[in-house]
Amino acid sequence: MAWFPAAQAFDEAILRVAHGQPRVAVPLFHFFTIVGGGWALLLLIPLLIQRATRAVSLWLLTAVVLSSGAVSLIKQIVGRVRPCDALTWCAAIDIPSPGGHSFPSGHAAGSFAFAAFAAVRVPRWGAAALIYAMIVAWSRCVLGVHYPSDVLVGSLLGSAIGVAVARWSMRPRGPAHPSVTSDPA
Repeated sequence: MAWFPAAQAFDEAILRVAHGQPRVAVPLFHFFTIVGGGWALLLLIPLLIQRATRAVSLWLLTAVVLSSGAVSLIKQIVGRVRPCDALTWCAAIDIPSPGGHSFPSGHAAGSFAFAAFAAVRVPRWGAAALIYAMIVAWSRCVLGVHYPSDVLVGSLLGSAIGVAVARWSMRPRGPAHPSVTSDPA
């Protein structure tokens, strides 16, 4: 699928500014791209073990898995080549090219699914989670492995899934039907 020329030109203009900048922060972006690739989910293990936090942790994992599935499907449909594989001036920095397709960003989708879920379920963690997600998402442009529109769409997709799963997880639960033993008279 050919990318829209105006959108591609806009993406490349932003990417030229972001790629490798600020140079002093590249190691920080490298760290966040590694953590944002799923390693942060290991922090859920203690929460999955504890009975009090198990259900909400499973809902959070559901949001991230749904986000990953949606990203994989869209990547197969769209088939956009990564900037580090398509643009001679945009080599991947500090990481090899992940290969595969770039649109939308799975790192952005997953981190924003996590952040949006956290913001709905535990609002006091919302700001920190959203800052984390923004850094993970932007790291993909700084390191040259995603276009800004990949990150934007991944962020929006992940946010939508994170909010939807968080709201679904908070819906009232109870018997769907009146008890069969109750007397209608």
